[in-house]
Amino acid sequence: MKAEEQQGMPNEVIATATGHRILLRLRKSQQDITFIKSLPNSRWDKSAFCWVVIQNQQHIGKICQYFGNRLQWIEKPGNGSGINKERYPAEKETLYIVKYHNGRVRLYFQFNPDLIAHIKQQPFYAWDSETLTWTIPHTEKILEKMVNFCKSKGWKYKYLEDIRQLQRVSRPGPESIKNYRQCPEVYIEKLTIMRYSRNTIRVYTECFKEFINYFSEKEINEITQSEIMDYQRYLVEKRCVSNSYQNQAINSIKFYYERVLGGNREKYYIERPRKEKILPEVLSEQEALLLFNALDNLKHKCMIMTAYSGGDVQLFFCKIIKPRLTV
Repeated sequence: MKAEEQQGMPNEVIATATGHRILLRLRKSQQDITFIKSLPNSRWDKSAFCWVVIQNQQHIGKICQYFGNRLQWIEKPGNGSGINKERYPAEKETLYIVKYHNGRVRLYFQFNPDLIAHIKQQPFYAWDSETLTWTIPHTEKILEKMVNFCKSKGWKYKYLEDIRQLQRVSRPGPESIKNYRQCPEVYIEKLTIMRYSRNTIRVYTECFKEFINYFSEKEINEITQSEIMDYQRYLVEKRCVSNSYQNQAINSIKFYYERVLGGNREKYYIERPRKEKILPEVLSEQEALLLFNALDNLKHKCMIMTAYSGGDVQLFFCKIIKPRLTV
């Protein structure tokens, strides 16, 4: 945390609840840092100059008990667990496979050790600690194995498209907003003077235009910190934007308040999304055999089979070789 941000808050701890996380801002203290690090999955966000802690009742209780009167909430956690997660019915003996990415699906089911063991036999399986679900690659062969497991156990099997995508809100335009506003000229001029690229100017302008029209009935300079955070949640939960777009939206807002108005970073707290980690697509056995059988030269076939068995180069096969196999 910068020195100017630490002044005026010698012992005060600023806490902000954002969806399923808590942001903590405080003066550097090794004792306090040791406590925060004792909370599972806590981390330091160097871009927002704050500690990020998973929001649940246990962490909230520990934070309130440890910091006591030093704790000042900018935005308090909501009722219940405070965790904002998508939920699907956990019906007994039912497996929900929910697509959330072009190459991945999430699995929703009541706890079953046999199914978990079956999932762990699949390549590139992973446990998502934020949504509390198992994820696997979205391939026909792996999905077929999930179906066969359900049939062998007498389970129901349901495949769903991501419910958030089905309910996604499109970006509003001039036809749907009565007082639709264009991006302020002073904003564009500042971007130009600071020699931002044409593409960056275009992206920032469009992002900031969407932001100010979200508050079309309110003056731009009167938008509060809490309202900015509400807008970020709207982008994630209603618009279902990508991590990249959310970062661009944050940067466009920060540019206006920090560069154009000369504001201070501590006036608003926005948690940046973590970078998505996308696992590579996996070739099926049939595709791998088709690749090997297409080679007549024994030396070349040996080299390809050896490289493929390494696993790390499978992405190369999926991106370069696989498209040629379909020609």
